[in-house]
Amino acid sequence: MKTSYLRLLAIAALIISLSYCAPKELLYYSSPTLLPDVKKEMNTFGFWVGKITNPDKLILNDKEIFRLNKHIKEDLNLVKDISDLPMIMEASDVKKRVLEKINYLKKKSLFDLNGREIISSFYKDIMKNIPLSSLPSDIKIRYGLTVSYTYQRSIPTDIKAFSKPGNISFDKFLMNSLDIGTPVAVLLNSKDDNWLFCITPLSEGWIKKEMVAIGSKEKVESYINHFPFVIITERKGDIFLDPDLTKYYGFARMGTRFPMLSLIGSDKVEVLIPIRNKNGLLKLVHGYISKEQVSKGFLPYTQRNIIKQAFKLLNSPYGWGGSFGEQDCSRFIHEIFSTVGIILPRNSKAQAKVGRVIATFSKNQNIDKRLIVIKQKAIPGITILRLKGHIMLYLGINNNKPYVIHATWGYREHKWYKDIVRVTNRVVVSDLFLGKGSLKGSLIERIVTIRVLDKP
Repeated sequence: MKTSYLRLLAIAALIISLSYCAPKELLYYSSPTLLPDVKKEMNTFGFWVGKITNPDKLILNDKEIFRLNKHIKEDLNLVKDISDLPMIMEASDVKKRVLEKINYLKKKSLFDLNGREIISSFYKDIMKNIPLSSLPSDIKIRYGLTVSYTYQRSIPTDIKAFSKPGNISFDKFLMNSLDIGTPVAVLLNSKDDNWLFCITPLSEGWIKKEMVAIGSKEKVESYINHFPFVIITERKGDIFLDPDLTKYYGFARMGTRFPMLSLIGSDKVEVLIPIRNKNGLLKLVHGYISKEQVSKGFLPYTQRNIIKQAFKLLNSPYGWGGSFGEQDCSRFIHEIFSTVGIILPRNSKAQAKVGRVIATFSKNQNIDKRLIVIKQKAIPGITILRLKGHIMLYLGINNNKPYVIHATWGYREHKWYKDIVRVTNRVVVSDLFLGKGSLKGSLIERIVTIRVLDKP
């Protein structure tokens, strides 16, 4: 009897000790289906288009969009054309690019999935897999295309890192997510040969080697510049390997471009997709996408089209850095404008440097002054509003309140004596007073920059 009692005590003690060791995911309040002061009809694009006098007026034509993209690349240096990179890169430049990311992370207090702090020895182990000391003085750049949806990471590891224990929605090692057919410039292989350090148009970092097919610069350029082409205009486009659309290959997010070969019947398009042969080299094969999911060429840049594209993503899950095949706030903006041919940079801070600035606000700027600027100068569908770490698309005014659509993880709400976090974790419509009364403040109080995407 005594032995059984002691055994039960030991088991109980073990369970208690394990419960203290186990990582605890942080718990939050959920948001309502309709956010405060949002009515059901506001969750339709027609509601907002109906408020615009001439929603089909062309904002920029093809030549003007070309000039805007050139300005973003050449003057602002916010998007890269990998074709413009030198054929040979000095080892010192490659080292600088690799170490810049590691040194940045070392300064951060980060934690793994188990809630353990990531310490300096972790980065020492990572460095052992990066052959910086044995690089030749000159490195010949290789070119390729991604063959599937994949991630680009700041260091060559699948281990995830978070800013606080249990807050597992924001992997700080994740740089970007890449759709199939993204062009890459390869600078370096990891020692274990599982990772490639790559420059892409919007970011640079480590990509799994198995996700990249290496080809000549000419072949890669021919693919990305092919005419005619189609653009994915739905939330996601499904890619198949047969005209009957039964052999599923993968998906691509809104704004992804594919070389078009032909129209199959009245409801399918034949495109080129990149695959990787057994030697890791680039091979282009025929793929098939439903015509309903694409546009031949870019959509006309109008307020109607931008708002319509934005609402196709309404209620889509939030994905930090493209996690889960989804989009965060800046990727949401990027996808929408990609459908009309405007190539915006990756993050919100850089995006807020594009277009015609109509306002910049200091931290303590009067709310009434902010409202006046928005009401008088913001243009629905083509105005972006940036907060620190966040960006939104302006929809218009209703009942004297400005509204936006944005991909957001959550917001703060003041309850009794403290703030609570309500998790939205999706693309939502909200007014700019969301978060009012919280210690962090409402959206409108936190706006830093407002720009209209009609001119450089």
